[in-house]
Amino acid sequence: MASTTNHEDEIAKMAIREDSGHLSTNSIEKSNTVVISLDLTGNHVEGAGGKCIAAMLKENCYISELNLSSNKLGSQGARAVGDMLEHNTTLQRINLSANEFKDKDAEPFTQALKSNYRLKELILNNNDFSEIGGEFLGEAIASNDTLDILDLSWNHLRNRGAIAISKAMAENNSIRILDLSWNGFANEGALAMGQALKVNKQLIDLDLTNNRITNDGALAIAKGLESNDTLKVLKIGKNPISAAGAMAILMAISKNPQSALTDIRLTDIIITEEFEEMLKAIQKTRSDLRIEHGGTARHHGTNGAEIEKKSDPLQKLLDYVQKNNLRLLDLFQRFDKDKSMSVSREEFTKGIQSSNIPLKDSEINAIITMLDEDGDGEVDYGELVKGNKEILRKARERRNAKKKKEEFEERRVVEILASGVTEEERVKQVDAAWVDKEIREEMVDTGVETMRK
Repeated sequence: MASTTNHEDEIAKMAIREDSGHLSTNSIEKSNTVVISLDLTGNHVEGAGGKCIAAMLKENCYISELNLSSNKLGSQGARAVGDMLEHNTTLQRINLSANEFKDKDAEPFTQALKSNYRLKELILNNNDFSEIGGEFLGEAIASNDTLDILDLSWNHLRNRGAIAISKAMAENNSIRILDLSWNGFANEGALAMGQALKVNKQLIDLDLTNNRITNDGALAIAKGLESNDTLKVLKIGKNPISAAGAMAILMAISKNPQSALTDIRLTDIIITEEFEEMLKAIQKTRSDLRIEHGGTARHHGTNGAEIEKKSDPLQKLLDYVQKNNLRLLDLFQRFDKDKSMSVSREEFTKGIQSSNIPLKDSEINAIITMLDEDGDGEVDYGELVKGNKEILRKARERRNAKKKKEEFEERRVVEILASGVTEEERVKQVDAAWVDKEIREEMVDTGVETMRK
């Protein structure tokens, strides 16, 4: 819905569709002097309708906010909107999320951002920009000096596209909030972003959630944080980062007395007691620093070990299937309304929720990310079957580990009995020996051993 300064302006409630685009946009162009915010979300405007709206906005000098999300604008709409942005001098915020833009569709926005000096916020999430699209957008970011907020989340930005965007942030001097979550930046993109953080003096909020960044990437980001004095919020959770990577980030803050960081999101990443101790020490002089994480790996010498971890969400889903005597195919077909054997993130999420499966939103997202190996934003039946096989493999490994434990205990029993100790002491020695082994393995798994070295 459009926001107006005059309630009698009837065009505030006007929906613009492709088949009526000319009439509606003409009405807005000729009569509007009060509409400042136009929301046309989910109207199936498509390319031709988008072209009409863009033509109107070349002339309109009042509308400052436009939401065209979920309208299937496609390539035709991208070209029209890009051309409009080169001429429009009043738009400050535009939402173009979920419009089926491909790599080549990033080029019109690149040209627009090189010349547009009014736009402050650009939302392009949930599109299909990948490597080439990322390179175009990187060129735009490097040359624009007025954009304040940029949202590129839920695309397929990776490899050279991710590197181009990260490198561009070393040159950009205006973007304060950058959302790159749910892409595929990986360590290469993180390395380039770490270099950018060393010189960027404007960015205050960076979201790299779920980007396939490992400890090496976390270390690269940490190197950038050692000299950055402007970033306040860093979201880097839901990446395959261990306690060692988390510790590298915390140590970077400790080394940088000028760090402005107050909010760090390490969602689903396990930390250690050493991390907690260092955090408390830092908070003595930085009481505003807050860190969200996925739990603490606690080790207590030979007296036992406690690892605070969250349960595997995919295992919870498969447990539900088994408990309700379903086949995986039965469950998938509930979600797959068009029988394509592939479902979008939205369809998968709605299917889980409508089936009353006891999973949180964060757990559903984790399952999708785990299954969507090709990063196309879809979960197909084959990926679900593969995930089930992986769970079964882990179950076999647990059974084998249990068997090894029993064999280990038997060997130790023979050794201890041969030494002539009492039954009570024998039990203590067997338990202590096994716990020592488990702690060592857990420290390797969580990266603690690597960090200590």
